Amino acid sequence: MRGPWRALAGALAGALFALLIHPNVRPVLLEGLVRYSPSPETIRSEELIQNLDVLPDLKTESEAALWLTAGAEKINADADISHNQNLLLAEIALDGKNLAPDNAFWSTFEAVLQDRLNNDQAALEAWREAAISERWTNFESRRFNRFKLSLGIESNRTFVWHSSAAEVRRSDAPELLAVRYGYRQISIGGNEARRDAALVGRLLMLGSESLRGQYLGQTLIREALTGPDSVQDSEQIEAGRTLISSYGGKAPSAAALAGEFRSDAEFYTQLERQSDALMAGSVLTAALPGTLILVGLCGLLILGLGHLIVSQAGLWKFFTPTLTALAALVAGIGAYLLTDHIVPAIWTVACLGTMVLSREPDSTHARAVPRCYFWITVVLGFLTIAGVSLYLCGWTAAGRAIIPYLSPQAFGVRDFRVFVSLGVMAGSLAIGISPLIAAKSHRFLGETVGESVRTLGTTIAAGGLILGIVATPIAAATDSAISESLENLRMIRPD
Repeated sequence: MRGPWRALAGALAGALFALLIHPNVRPVLLEGLVRYSPSPETIRSEELIQNLDVLPDLKTESEAALWLTAGAEKINADADISHNQNLLLAEIALDGKNLAPDNAFWSTFEAVLQDRLNNDQAALEAWREAAISERWTNFESRRFNRFKLSLGIESNRTFVWHSSAAEVRRSDAPELLAVRYGYRQISIGGNEARRDAALVGRLLMLGSESLRGQYLGQTLIREALTGPDSVQDSEQIEAGRTLISSYGGKAPSAAALAGEFRSDAEFYTQLERQSDALMAGSVLTAALPGTLILVGLCGLLILGLGHLIVSQAGLWKFFTPTLTALAALVAGIGAYLLTDHIVPAIWTVACLGTMVLSREPDSTHARAVPRCYFWITVVLGFLTIAGVSLYLCGWTAAGRAIIPYLSPQAFGVRDFRVFVSLGVMAGSLAIGISPLIAAKSHRFLGETVGESVRTLGTTIAAGGLILGIVATPIAAATDSAISESLENLRMIRPD
């Protein structure tokens, strides 16, 4: 190893050691370096309704809300719920309303459950009580705060992906249940039914903690004011305003409610896209530094393999047409199994298959390898780093907890495996140009393959380690910025 390379290796080792012993930075590095199994808390935490086989004892408002949310999930899924179970849920809702009559969460559940018990008058009275309530609170944040705390203990640090993991698991079943009941009341009632539905929709839009819940509230307002069609008739909108302004007491002003109604689905669609992009960013800030380091360490193995091929001339005799064709076929099969796409597999076979065309060199005319091939390999090496590192992010604890819940476009691609496809294709092309180098320089194919592998390994090792070390403090700072942006996003409402 030459002097400059020794100095670089020493500097990288020292920087990596410093990051590993720093108590605040070490967890950032380890998230993508070693945590490649699902987070135990996302699987076993009793704060997540998805993990519960048996609901907890009813001791607090939060647990009562959990029972009702679980019931809403079953009702929305048209699951079979017995009469006694409906009675029990109705009693829970009534007890909650008695404790907090200003929270529409309890009253809307009472209305829906009384309706399911064929107590039409009691259901209507509960729905009207919900309409004049002051707020909508479903207590989900209390459970999610405990869930995020347990994730922080697991990671030895607070990451924004902990909040993202909670956010993607929010249930909008209570909001959906209320909106479905509101729609039915609008279809069978008169102006009072429309008024009550619009007021409940407003509470949902302002109080729900999920973007979809807010959107559901807005759709209920729109339905109450204009009916099932997206009507732009000014007379109908004015009629809706008059209808709302006719309500006294705690009802909002007609202008305020009409302004909330005017926003359309595109507003929430845009918010969901921004939210998904930020949550995708939370995966990268947690995992990318570690995956870059891991790719860099794998690059050292590739570097060692290349050096072995170059230094051991006895290995060059194995680069025969038959063996290289077999190796290309095996590599293509491996590429397909890894990416689950045929294009990278065909590309790999085609690139490595070019070695079959190589001929015995005229060693008397051997010349130096043109410098451009070195830089081509370096560029392909960095593309390999990018593709493989991003792909590995999806297999970390953070990636497993969040990515399955995001839209396919959250990372700018429809299929996350496109990243590993990029890495495979770039790496195979870097080796696939070896026969061209051998022909241009009149050298043995085994020697040029070894040099290409060595250059590729050097690029991946140095590039991955340098980028990972530099990215670690940047990711720690960006993680906090994403957390603030997500919090601000939750506070946005239509104008």
